[in-house]
Order: sequence, then structure tokens, then C-alpha cells
Amino acid sequence: MLLQATPYGAVKVLLQVTPYGATQVLLQVTPYGATQVLLQVIPYGATWVLLQVTPYGATRVIRNNFAP
Repeated sequence: MLLQATPYGAVKVLLQVTPYGATQVLLQVTPYGATQVLLQVIPYGATWVLLQVTPYGATRVIRNNFAP
């Protein structure tokens, strides 16, 4: 797990799980308190998901692409 604090106070967490799961999740906590899942890749679905948790606690899917 790679934890990085940006100059703007945001925290980025890059998490990679087993080679067989090949799951990569990049989490970014913005200075405004929002949390975003920027990238999620799985080998069989090539799923790209962008989620945003607003400061009000709502979660929305910004983009969800499935590639064959």
C-alpha cells in the first residue's frame, strides 16, 4: 500500500491486491472532504469506476465503463 500526502492536503492511497485479483484502487481524499475511487481494474471485466462521496455523505457514480 502506498500512502502519499499531497501539498494540498489530499491523501492518495494506491492499493494493489494479489496478481490473480489484479485489483488496483486509487483513493483520493480531497481538501473538501470528498472521497473518490479513481481507478479500479479487474482482469476479466476491465472495469473502470469513478465514484465520488460528496461532503454531504452522498455517493455517486461518475463513470462506469465495462470493456470486453
